[in-house]
Amino acid sequence: IAISLIFIISCIKPIVCPMDVKICPDGTGISRDTYNNCQFKECPNLTFCNQNIKENERWANPCPNEMTCYKFEDQELPYCYQGDPCFKCNPDQECNILESIPIQIRCI
Repeated sequence: IAISLIFIISCIKPIVCPMDVKICPDGTGISRDTYNNCQFKECPNLTFCNQNIKENERWANPCPNEMTCYKFEDQELPYCYQGDPCFKCNPDQECNILESIPIQIRCI
C-alpha cells in the first residue's frame, strides 16, 4: 500500500496559474485558485457603510482596515472600497471626488 501511495503522489503535477489579479467591485484584488482549474476566487460581497458615526467629535470610518466609505453614482447606497476610487471611472472620464459624508465619486 505504501508503494502505491508514493506512486500516486508522485504522479500529481502541480498546477501553475497565471499571476494576474481580478479587481472586484469593492476594489479588492483576488488571485486565481490553483484548486479550481485556475478560475478566479469569488469576490467578497459589498460591505455597505453608514457614515453617520462619530467618535470623539470626528466622523469615524465604518469600514474595515484599508477601506473607505464611498458613494459611487452607480450605486444607491455607499459601500466600503479599497484603493483608488477613481479606478472605477473609464479611462476617458474625469474623476471628481466630492468632499461630503460619505465621500462621493462622480465620473464625468
